[in-house]
Amino acid sequence: MTTQSAQKTTYKVSDFLSWQKIGSLLLSPAFQRRPMWPIGAKSLLIDTVVRDIPTPMIFLREVRNLRSLEPQRQVVDGQQRLRTLISFIDCKLLKDFDEARDSGRPYADWLPFDRTEKRAEMFFRAGRPFTNLDIPKKDTLRKAHLIRNAIAHANRSSIQRFEEDVIGVTPVPPRERYPAGFLRGLLIAAPPQTRYEDYVAPLVNIARDITR
Repeated sequence: MTTQSAQKTTYKVSDFLSWQKIGSLLLSPAFQRRPMWPIGAKSLLIDTVVRDIPTPMIFLREVRNLRSLEPQRQVVDGQQRLRTLISFIDCKLLKDFDEARDSGRPYADWLPFDRTEKRAEMFFRAGRPFTNLDIPKKDTLRKAHLIRNAIAHANRSSIQRFEEDVIGVTPVPPRERYPAGFLRGLLIAAPPQTRYEDYVAPLVNIARDITR
């Protein structure tokens, strides 16, 4: 009987993502069972990783691609955990991704914030820390997202949402009815403070609240 030695190595999540991108990670070899983890198990894993709590070992076997002769990493144990992490960060990396089964999307799809809360409830315990934010902070995030859309897309729809939900009934001169002028406009004359500065400070505090 041929025996093989095992080597214990510490990898980062980014290592598995890189291998998956270049096709050198074999998530589902023939002997693996089909993906079947429930949402609760996925949520617990993501929460564990975010809190930097040690997770059970993942077993990989190095094999050779018979065509390219490049090394590949075959997942012996840990498929469900790796699928959960990859689908949470970038589901496009899973060729057989199924929204109903894998319940993960890229970070960009977590916006606007009401969608963030819904997805956080799937992956974090009770949606925390995102669900801990109070209404004024959620409103700040909502408006910041609308301003971002009006700048990034600059189409009639995004500008209209910006005018209705961000400017609202606030009287502003014509030059400030567009995102750039609005953010440059003075909110307080003395000492001078722009609307941009007024938005940035709360966003920094919100980021601190989320990452505590």
